[in-house]
Amino acid sequence: GIVLDADNYLFIVDRGYQRIVGEGPNGFRCIIGCSGSSLNSPQAMAFDSTGNIFVIDSSTSQIVKFDLLTNFCDDVTTTEKTITVTMNNVTSSSNIITSQSNNLIINSSKIVSYNQPKFCQNTSWDQNSTTFASNSTIGTSPYSIFINTNNIVYAVDRTSNKVQAWLNGSINPTTIVSANLSNPFAFFVTTTGDIYIDNGGSNGRVDKWALNSNISVPAMYISKACYGLFIDINDTLYCSMNSLHQVVTKSIHSISNTLTLVAGTGCSGSASNMLYNPHGIFVDINLNLYVADYGNNRIQFYQSGQLIGTTIAGNGSSITLFQPTGIVLDADN
Repeated sequence: GIVLDADNYLFIVDRGYQRIVGEGPNGFRCIIGCSGSSLNSPQAMAFDSTGNIFVIDSSTSQIVKFDLLTNFCDDVTTTEKTITVTMNNVTSSSNIITSQSNNLIINSSKIVSYNQPKFCQNTSWDQNSTTFASNSTIGTSPYSIFINTNNIVYAVDRTSNKVQAWLNGSINPTTIVSANLSNPFAFFVTTTGDIYIDNGGSNGRVDKWALNSNISVPAMYISKACYGLFIDINDTLYCSMNSLHQVVTKSIHSISNTLTLVAGTGCSGSASNMLYNPHGIFVDINLNLYVADYGNNRIQFYQSGQLIGTTIAGNGSSITLFQPTGIVLDADN
């Protein structure tokens, strides 16, 4: 996965080097898995609202949690508005945060469904993880994880072809999706609780499961599996097709299945307009696209509307990566 934090910094799942890499004002640094055996083939990561990191550890078939230890920022205050979402008769609140720091006021009018905590320069995490979910819960082939702003943790159990969710504070999951899936990879949860999930490997589509619904509807027809899924602030659905070396999009409101190519050419390669087995993707609120270019050992950045990418991490940059699978951005992006 690809994650950006509050300052538009990248957090990268560096699968081949068994670590999580974070970006800050002084460049990139290893933050988890820097020594020892904290991780074993990490696949994806997500933040909860307080900054704890949850990782899909694929070789051990677990979700592991790394607790935030230090995160000291000066002169920061926050105010919150709330919206409510009810899932399976459980109601919880989402926060719209306004931050004031050193007389700079940032109003977040664009609501997103995922967490992007604000971290400071010397933030650290416990290097010893706790097991959040074992393979007896999520099966032997976990791939994707998503944590919404209510701290509901979602994960795909590819063994049983279902999506499970842990409500905030719960140790026992609830099955949310459990029908008509075949080896799903990526998924995305919207602010309204709808789930968009890859069903492309065998069934040739991305499915939408509305909140509290028992049936799905096709959201996108595709020819290969989506190793990354994302929905931007304009309700555009992105699919990263690993075996076709490209990222395509369509509006979730369109009845047409016309797909728009936004990254890659359909052929593998290392040129600036090409990808090689892309995995996780992330789209910021300015509609810029970040791609974990797994086969090229790099993270590619595509400015909105551009098909020529820039390498911002990995091959040829200030940090070496090996088979990155995901990206997250922090809170100020």
